[in-house]
Amino acid sequence: SVQSLYNKCFTTLTNIVDGTMKSHTPEEGTENTVLDLFCSHCHFLWQAGHAERAVACFQAQIEFNWFCPADFESTPSSGQLAFLETYWDSGAPQFGHLHAQHWNQWFAKQKDPGISVSLSKSDESLAVDDSSEDVDLAIPGISTSHGWVLTERHREATDFLPWHPDATKGETEDDCPDPDRLVFFDDISSSLFKFSTPDLKYQLLIRFIEFFSGLRLLCNGLCQLKALTNTDSLQPRSSVVYDSVLYGAAVQGAQCVTHHIGESYKQPASRRLTSFIRCACSQILDVVVGHEYADVVVKVVDFELSLLRLAGKSQHPKKLTKQQKDGLKMLKKWLKAILKVPANRNNLTLWVAYSYIEASAGNYAEASQVLGAALEQATAKGTPTDAVAKMELAMVFRTYVEAEISAFLETGDHQRKQQSLVSLVVFAEGTTFHHRGQVSTVSSTRVVKAQRLCNERMTSVLNQYTTSKEAVLLETVIEVSTCCALLQYLTKGTHECLATFRTAIEQLKLSDASSLSIKRLHMALIGVLWCDWKAHPSPQRIVREVLLEALQIFPDDIQVATLYAELENRLHVVGRLRRP
Repeated sequence: SVQSLYNKCFTTLTNIVDGTMKSHTPEEGTENTVLDLFCSHCHFLWQAGHAERAVACFQAQIEFNWFCPADFESTPSSGQLAFLETYWDSGAPQFGHLHAQHWNQWFAKQKDPGISVSLSKSDESLAVDDSSEDVDLAIPGISTSHGWVLTERHREATDFLPWHPDATKGETEDDCPDPDRLVFFDDISSSLFKFSTPDLKYQLLIRFIEFFSGLRLLCNGLCQLKALTNTDSLQPRSSVVYDSVLYGAAVQGAQCVTHHIGESYKQPASRRLTSFIRCACSQILDVVVGHEYADVVVKVVDFELSLLRLAGKSQHPKKLTKQQKDGLKMLKKWLKAILKVPANRNNLTLWVAYSYIEASAGNYAEASQVLGAALEQATAKGTPTDAVAKMELAMVFRTYVEAEISAFLETGDHQRKQQSLVSLVVFAEGTTFHHRGQVSTVSSTRVVKAQRLCNERMTSVLNQYTTSKEAVLLETVIEVSTCCALLQYLTKGTHECLATFRTAIEQLKLSDASSLSIKRLHMALIGVLWCDWKAHPSPQRIVREVLLEALQIFPDDIQVATLYAELENRLHVVGRLRRP
């Protein structure tokens, strides 16, 4: 069976990494392969109808890697698994549950029953009421197969957590209402693996967020937590969230999916899955710090905004429902509290996330002011030397320029276009950015110099990434390349912008960069061309070619497919659209 094949793969790879299998030595990237295999296994379990086992795998893997008691740090992995089994069978609330008592906390309580274990305080504020009544799925007039789909979708939204007997109520395993919800430790122990580097442990948390957020959003186009913006404008977004200007297209596809599988999955029962995700994210924020903390906050903001967007019939900020407005207000309040912490006040990633909330509420002027103030404060300190700081600064410049270009294309205010050009010149020169006051003009000499400096910087960072293959340099490549392309767009037009993007994409392909990073550049290119075409009606050939090129590389992307369908439908020529 497929499950036995997965178990054999996990066992073999674990033995190679541990050194138990003497005939093989671990190659570079073996642990990354194990992480990919683990996530693939969880997807398989969920798709096969074993949602409880998929959840249990993630819970046990995170407890094993993040909450191992200090007493067992020097113990071999096999020994740690034996102790983890005792915790798993204890029935204590695990990762993702409200008031979770993690493995290290439970072990400390067992050693000293009198010790006071502090639980996560943020769980209560992020959790929602999941005590809603079951939805009646007996809908007259539907086929048996459709009714079965509705029933299974409803079950996935309500009974996805493993069932554990409550010792306080005297329950045993025989009291489980559904035997399929029982997950024993032996069912998941073969897939557990101890990752050796902090980066892989952090990637495990990110994969967890992406996995369950994608399931909650019910759309492949939203599964990777791309930045969610409207198709009509380049709104502020963070590069940490996988960026795309195609939110409207993705949301349209998501609503089509929910329509076909029935409305039951959008009923209050699915709030239990939302509550689980929120509690888990709260517990993740308790253990990550620094740049990783900001990344997780952005992913939480992205997830919450996507839920709010899907909750209404219209995605336009001026047509938000009261529920959406209240949700945005609560999300803004939550992020404000995070920004008030002294360690987070100068975090550019968090300020970009805050500007994105403002833009989602339709407050474009406030979003622009937030980004401008963050840039002014960051550039006043001089050119950063740290690689992460350089990437973040380029990300804020890119986001601010996209916001200004969006306002220019929507309103025709040339002052916003001039502000975008000034910002990119400052980015190229590495000088101090001044947000307040009258927009200054830029001489043609400075513009030409800025174009040369931008091209040199893009070439330099591409060469650095080709040599070192560091993840932060890959992020920098995407941000710097986008800034260079936007400068070309403002000064020379769409053809030069297209050439710059394609140069960066080809270089990343030659460097064997991840398909996700290449996709992000494709999405950025599509966003610029699409918004320009919407604002200035022009021949569709270039936009069509870029969309077709993206569809050839990413044929299952619902966002690009939706935009291509919209483009072709305007011509009332369906020949190309019907071709496979």
